[in-house]
Amino acid sequence: MKLIHKTFWVLGLLLFFNGCNQFEKKQAAIFLEVYFLDPGLKFPMNISCQALRSEMLKERVKYKLIDNEDTLKLFQRYYNQLKNDTTQLNFDVKMQVIYHNHAQVDTLCMGSNFNITVNGVKKKESKDFHNFIRSNVYGAN
Repeated sequence: MKLIHKTFWVLGLLLFFNGCNQFEKKQAAIFLEVYFLDPGLKFPMNISCQALRSEMLKERVKYKLIDNEDTLKLFQRYYNQLKNDTTQLNFDVKMQVIYHNHAQVDTLCMGSNFNITVNGVKKKESKDFHNFIRSNVYGAN
């Protein structure tokens, strides 16, 4: 009886540590989570980055996971080319991209007119980056 008890105990520990290892592997992944509104959807006020995923809009916000390796490599190339912009501008957010890069997580907010912020910092307009994201979320337009 003691042998069976010890066997279950050892198996339980092995399963636990294997589960922890799998969790660490998932945490180390590079992927994008995209929350977005339909492109033609209009509201009487601007939607902020925080409001996009609020209770108020949860029925209208769609979700897409992007984990294709080739797409992520291209995303990283565009992402690394984004430059800071000193102008202050509130814009109507249509899309929020959560960029998971190993332990680092960045939040990108994008409007319909090429406006971009990363972690609340305004970036210069990048039509190429914006079009790349839109084509991967909405499909070829």
